[in-house]
Amino acid sequence: EVMYYCSNAACPAQVQERLEHFASRGGMDIRGIGESQSAVLLKEGLVKDVADLYYLKDKREQLLKLERMAEKSVNNMLEAIEKSKETPLSRVIFALGIRHIGEEMAELVAKNLDSIDRLQNASREELLSIPTVGPKIADSIIAFFGQEENRRIIKRLREAGVRLEEEAVKPEELPLAGQEFVITGRLETSSRQEAEARIKALGESGVRNWGYSSSSCLSSFINKSYSASLISGLSST
Repeated sequence: EVMYYCSNAACPAQVQERLEHFASRGGMDIRGIGESQSAVLLKEGLVKDVADLYYLKDKREQLLKLERMAEKSVNNMLEAIEKSKETPLSRVIFALGIRHIGEEMAELVAKNLDSIDRLQNASREELLSIPTVGPKIADSIIAFFGQEENRRIIKRLREAGVRLEEEAVKPEELPLAGQEFVITGRLETSSRQEAEARIKALGESGVRNWGYSSSSCLSSFINKSYSASLISGLSST
């Protein structure tokens, strides 16, 4: 969970933390935007929120004048920012820093609501229909997108060319398409409902408590390399 709780993404006291989180490896993965770089960019007034990162290409000369910002560093940073425009929707959602939305929850939300537009306009009932999304998470999402400043940032991200929709994937192309899984034993870090939701998101055709005709069981699933980010933390005993 993100460790800052102001729902306004442009809250002055937390902009630097949001910049660092937005650019982190689990988020937009923008190399060159770390703690020191974020502090400098904010101090010099080059960015005021995360969307401003995508307009730094128009401030190249100002960037080159900054301390420890040689031409190669500036080029690498701008290239990383440009590359991040194609980041998958789930990581964009995580990068926004919505309270209670970690990496795994962001993946589940993106699978069920395949665009930022659908997410920000979703009703509480629609959010609660997503597996493992409870009232606390639903209310947090609604509060975040209820802030006009956050909607403005989303608009500017879209205008900058950031992809805010999930790429359509044919069911037969999912890594677990046509397979069935059995959940057995005790899950130490996830509920059975969460485990089922993660496996179903990868295209399996059925999850059951036990059966003899299934393709695999959860322990076997964990030992495979299918979408490690979705199943990280799951274990059975």
